Amino acid sequence: MQSMKDEVPPNLSSWSKVLMRRDLLSKKEFSRASQYRARYEFARDFRDLSIPTASAQTRESYFVLLKLGLAYSAIETLENLLERRRRVIVKDKAFAAALESGEFSKLLSHFRDRATRNGRNISIFLERYENARPGENLAELVRHSRNLVFHGSITPNSIGLGASASRRELVLGLANSSLIACNREFARWAKEIEKRGRD
Repeated sequence: MQSMKDEVPPNLSSWSKVLMRRDLLSKKEFSRASQYRARYEFARDFRDLSIPTASAQTRESYFVLLKLGLAYSAIETLENLLERRRRVIVKDKAFAAALESGEFSKLLSHFRDRATRNGRNISIFLERYENARPGENLAELVRHSRNLVFHGSITPNSIGLGASASRRELVLGLANSSLIACNREFARWAKEIEKRGRD
């Protein structure tokens, strides 16, 4: 499987364009853009987790799950800035390899099992990914996975992350791909602001 660690989210280079055109933004737009910048940069720069009493595998598992949650927080904040005019599309180059290897199906099966056991009615949303194809928008999967993590329905061991480095890499890849998608969409928005100044 292609390493998902190779895909590192970039710095938010479009922010300088936003600052140069701040006079074209309403207070609400600039406030939301600033909030997005803070969430994006925190998620991007979150690179390690220290849990002295946990094993290395458990620590890495919690790290990738938290990174995924922070990445979705960036998506939510960006979509709030865009006022739902368009959705953030998350795609992952290594997703096809994960499908072929069956690793994605195993991870998804664990997510669905935990959702069902905890009475969370999101199995139907996860089902669509059982027959996913390369190029699928993964944003909804990221959202529902984040919900399962932050609402306490899953732990690293309950979904087999602790025992599988490739599964941890898959979750990290989803987080990084989410942030890369955010950066791309924010850059598009920044260009629209520049265009607003030329009109």
